[in-house]
Amino acid sequence: MRAAPLLIPDTDRDQLEKWVRSTTAKAGLVQRARIVLLAADGVAHAEIARRFSISRQTVINWRARYEESGVDGLFDEDRSGRPRTLDRDKLISVTLTPPPKKYGVTHWSSRLLADHLGIGYGTVARVWRGHCHVVERGKLGESAR
Repeated sequence: MRAAPLLIPDTDRDQLEKWVRSTTAKAGLVQRARIVLLAADGVAHAEIARRFSISRQTVINWRARYEESGVDGLFDEDRSGRPRTLDRDKLISVTLTPPPKKYGVTHWSSRLLADHLGIGYGTVARVWRGHCHVVERGKLGESAR
């Protein structure tokens, strides 16, 4: 049995097509947008599943999430597990202050700061990289999340 084409408003179609064309949107969100657009064009669930190498049930689930919540339903839901506890603002403020004299250096390295704060140096580098992108865009006062 073939499912009826999904009815989507023009504003939603514009947003979904924008995500599909985007080079910066998350891959999962782009795939979900494509699933919904194909469902709206009347393509069968099995054909959509074949095109994306996913299960037919996945197509049905994303279609149902769209029908229930619109484009907002296509975003990832919060994951289970321990919430993040890193205070990015504290990390940046410590970065901007000179290291203690006991370290014998004038500037922080990602490894030295990570050891000082008791976190991974990859985390420090990731926060620094995100902060640099925010500064480059002229949004110094906003968070890099």
